[in-house]
Amino acid sequence: MIRKNIKKFIFSSVILLFVSFSVRGEEIEVSDTEKEAALQELAEKYSADNYRGVNRVELMDGIILCPDVIKASPSGFLQMFFKGKVPPNEDRYETVVYFPLNSIEAINGQYVDQYAANLTLGNYYFYLARNLQKAKECYEKALKIHPEERVVIENLGYCYMKTKEFKKAVELGEKAINLYPHNENVWFNLGMAYLALGDNQKAIKCYGKVLLLNPDSKAAGMVHANLGSIYYHEGKIKEAEYHLKKAKTIFKVKNDKREIEIVDKVLKKIQSPLSGQKTTELDER
Repeated sequence: MIRKNIKKFIFSSVILLFVSFSVRGEEIEVSDTEKEAALQELAEKYSADNYRGVNRVELMDGIILCPDVIKASPSGFLQMFFKGKVPPNEDRYETVVYFPLNSIEAINGQYVDQYAANLTLGNYYFYLARNLQKAKECYEKALKIHPEERVVIENLGYCYMKTKEFKKAVELGEKAINLYPHNENVWFNLGMAYLALGDNQKAIKCYGKVLLLNPDSKAAGMVHANLGSIYYHEGKIKEAEYHLKKAKTIFKVKNDKREIEIVDKVLKKIQSPLSGQKTTELDER
């Protein structure tokens, strides 16, 4: 039980995340009931009524903690240090707790910018921790506050694609093209979402917009590669070969060796006498 772990590692650290605790680097999944019990225990020991730390941290659920020391992390967490019963002259703490900033309402009377908190945490989970589920949750909250932020829209769309929530990716992509109709990347992302849903015609329409907006971009190279894959699987070998060669030309200019290698493999197969055998190279990109 978490309550037992908190007591066991007194004079050590207890790291509180959304629905899990980490003790000395070991992450422990907890239920909402256990999380609530642990928070209540912290509140009983270190709340404004029971503890006289120099700082005041107001959590979203109404709990107010008074840590002796606070430190903000660039990744979007607040670290709180509590002396507790440790003698004042000793350089150690009874408990150290980490809270995500999007679960904190105010610190020393200053309200936490929830858009910035969710964006920072979202970026941490997206780029560093590679936890797309948690990144998605943070980006969704950030987008509710500022629904027109393109970077958040694009990253959230990527999360939806990777978690196979293709309908959500399409819905988000449709909003994105209304907000940024002249940006080739949002059209490409929407095309990818439609392709994942199996709607090739709508995907091709979106890809056409990419080629109109910026025919020499990396997105255009990806479009030609995807069109090559679509036409190849439809048995339209000449169209497939045309688009794959266009993709290779763009990738050469961009010096994208990985994409060139993928396209070359497919071109060799469709140009071989056994070109009737379908390949999945582009599907696995």
